Amino acid sequence: MRFDPKWLNSDGFSYSVGYALASMAQLAYTDARGVQRALQTLWRGQLTIFSIGRSQGFVATADEVVLVSFRGTDQISDWWDNLRVRTRETEFVDGGVHRGFLDSYDVVRTTVNKALDSAGADGGKRLWFTGHSLGGALATLAAVDHVDRGVTGVTTFGQPRGFSTEARQSINARLGIRYDRIVNDCDLVARIPGHLHHAGQLHLLDEGGPRTLPEDGTEAAETDGPPPLSREHEVILKAQIEAADAMEADGLFGSEEPGQGAEGLLPGIRAHRMSLYADRMRQAADAVYPVFQVETAPIAASRIEAQGIARVGAPPDAADLFAGETFGIEEIGQLRPNAADLTDPVDRQLNAPQPVVILLRSEDWTPPDGMVVDTRQGLVVTAMASPAQIAMAERDRAHVSSIEISREVEALELHESGEVVAARAAQRPPISERGAHAAVGLVDTGIDILHRGFLDDAGRTRIHAIWDQFDANGPSPATVDRSFGPDYGRLWLRDEIEALIAADPGAVPPRLRDPRGHGTHVAGIAAGRAVGGLADGLAPDAAIVVVIPRLSPSTPQDPPSLGYSKTHVDAIYFLKRAAAGGTPVLPAPRPMAVNVSLGMMAGPHDGRTPLERAFEQVVNDGYAEGFAVIKSAGNSAEDALHTQAKLCGGWQDVSWTRVIDLSRRRDYFEVWHHGTDRVSFRVIDPQGNATDICSEDTPLVRAVLCGNVVRLDLIPTHPHNGDAQLVIAIDADSQPIQGGRWRLRLRAEDIRSRDRRLDMWTETRRANPVRFDHPMREGTLSVPGTADFVISVGACGAEDGLLLAPFSSHGPTRDGRDKPDVCAPGIGVYSARAQGVSGDEQIAKNGTSMAAPHVTGAVALAFSRRAAAGLPQPSTAEILGALRRHARSIGGFHTGFGSGILDVRAFLNATRDSMPEVP
Repeated sequence: MRFDPKWLNSDGFSYSVGYALASMAQLAYTDARGVQRALQTLWRGQLTIFSIGRSQGFVATADEVVLVSFRGTDQISDWWDNLRVRTRETEFVDGGVHRGFLDSYDVVRTTVNKALDSAGADGGKRLWFTGHSLGGALATLAAVDHVDRGVTGVTTFGQPRGFSTEARQSINARLGIRYDRIVNDCDLVARIPGHLHHAGQLHLLDEGGPRTLPEDGTEAAETDGPPPLSREHEVILKAQIEAADAMEADGLFGSEEPGQGAEGLLPGIRAHRMSLYADRMRQAADAVYPVFQVETAPIAASRIEAQGIARVGAPPDAADLFAGETFGIEEIGQLRPNAADLTDPVDRQLNAPQPVVILLRSEDWTPPDGMVVDTRQGLVVTAMASPAQIAMAERDRAHVSSIEISREVEALELHESGEVVAARAAQRPPISERGAHAAVGLVDTGIDILHRGFLDDAGRTRIHAIWDQFDANGPSPATVDRSFGPDYGRLWLRDEIEALIAADPGAVPPRLRDPRGHGTHVAGIAAGRAVGGLADGLAPDAAIVVVIPRLSPSTPQDPPSLGYSKTHVDAIYFLKRAAAGGTPVLPAPRPMAVNVSLGMMAGPHDGRTPLERAFEQVVNDGYAEGFAVIKSAGNSAEDALHTQAKLCGGWQDVSWTRVIDLSRRRDYFEVWHHGTDRVSFRVIDPQGNATDICSEDTPLVRAVLCGNVVRLDLIPTHPHNGDAQLVIAIDADSQPIQGGRWRLRLRAEDIRSRDRRLDMWTETRRANPVRFDHPMREGTLSVPGTADFVISVGACGAEDGLLLAPFSSHGPTRDGRDKPDVCAPGIGVYSARAQGVSGDEQIAKNGTSMAAPHVTGAVALAFSRRAAAGLPQPSTAEILGALRRHARSIGGFHTGFGSGILDVRAFLNATRDSMPEVP
């Protein structure tokens, strides 16, 4: 953990200060030993940790800063204190204060006072108070109580309402502008109890960061913010909390923060999570909103930029204290609808829709009433569906094959590399093919519209459209043209982009300058032009269409994440429709090569999930003409994310080593084996404690092992492929996830498969604290690059291509198909750099994300050449076959190189028909 107390050497609130305090509020949920470990090398002064009754927290001292952090409640039953209606008065606040809050503060008041005396809080040091939930209320009371010490500021997160009108006025008078209250726009806890009030200055957050408050005063900074819950809705909330409390008592839920047990039932409480506040404060400090990681392996000169961890107001080497955790599909699946059909906005929060990808058996399917369908193409549907609608669709077995609830993406996957792949011969006379009759589609972090590498000969932008799925202001694709299905996000068209550039380059919205920089770099390789010292990309005259996938909610009614599956299926079908022409995006049809550089590790890696099938069907199972999807292989070869076992009749262990990492609160694993084999499982923690046995007779097992909640869910016959899937989720609860050697102990009760193989993957976000003890490079391709007709690309050296990048993920697929298909340069590749001043900057990056756009550009060249000659376009299957057959061979298929190194000259000649040969 790296955190510098100097971040708090400020006299006023900023979002970088807020992020620092959010990190400290989240740290308060860690046990005393964890707090001490985290702060001992950073805050070299005194550290007082207190835990008396329900009041817990710490006082930390540095040379110039004293920090007091309170934690919220840690048991779901304690939440009901937030709804108690009694108030009482105290000597340091005029008026009535929530009795439960005052009682909780009273038990630690003396301890905090002594700690502040010992810390020298009256000696000119900056004094900060912070806390989350109940901890925010305690921080407020403590700050008012010690205002005479010269309080610098108090910042709270998700604080409940707790003050009478008189007390509110008293607190505001004493703290003034030093009191800042952060509220997620759909946090129900900040809206209870309804008859009491808030104090302080409101900062409202949504998925994009700070929300601008209206000028009409309806949500002015001095008001309470989102309206209180009505008594009727408090009764609903109380009933659901009690139901979730009973489930937790039965061992069905664990807890890591307040309301964890209720999360599966109460999306509005999910918005109350401190981890979500910390993530959003980080986003606000960055002014960078995408919450995904790019498949870019670190390169020394660009590590900070490539991974997007530079902080506003923070030293350049400072990393996140806490990263937002991922929740597995099985938790979402526990959502249950209320009996009543509720239509109030609060009820919609309590029954929030989920993003889903549906694979149909028959096109003769009618969605359940109220289901919002975004994309419907053949047998593929993406939609937002409530728990009740999901249940209805699942019961319609005559028309519905399977449903996948979308999840967060787990991994973000020009030097003169054009010569390595023999592209320059095609760009030079006599062929002079530069992609002018084709388009390049990008599903990535964005594109810098001010980089001059994306202009044409006349100085016009070649970016014909940007669909920003994050931007809730519209117009959406469906608003611009009804033939586009999705009705969310903001579609920027070419004329609008040019108007922004012409009016004032300095006023271009930051989202259109690609703050993460990844998409701009990829676009430069596939379709950038030579400017400054930057070489041409592969198809430097191609039209460009960009989709920025949305992986966070845009409205209070949205779930926490739209997830990888839905956003990417929507994206590729949007691009397919755009390529067909007849819309404001591309008036005339253009063949298109689509580059996808984001992937995930979860799934059976056999091409059978709804996500993989959706990618297959967008290219008509290989028969689509003039449309291809290219996917980076992933950068997980060295990350020890995959292992295998041979089944036998005795007990055997699959083990992994876990490093203690306070920033990750969940470890997630998937185990797959042949559906004819019957296998029993149990998990053993580093201390030797074991769960009960999970088997077909007992497919759902829950256990608490040394403060960690371990869950095993077995599906003996999965609807995607008929194989068996075991999901393992290990959550921090009263303790961080234990470090050391964990084991999955397994025994085959009945073996009928030929190869007796069992595969196990772990999902990762950002840094990976989990490594299998006996890992395999094979089988580490990221999904959906495992689909048959998605062109999967590994990474090799940029000098002669004969060096395989050590990070490049390996095939084959779990069902034995040869993947990746080819490889291309992905080490030290120079390409366009976003957010430059002169518009021609470049930067080097590593990753399979740099390799894939070489192939994307090459496919665009082939499409363009045939379009210019009036020839019919090759099918996706023909494109894939030509790439493999005419790659520079390395002596047969290799699990890392694929069929060999991309050879653009040979590939174009193979797809030229009667056109002149590329010399």
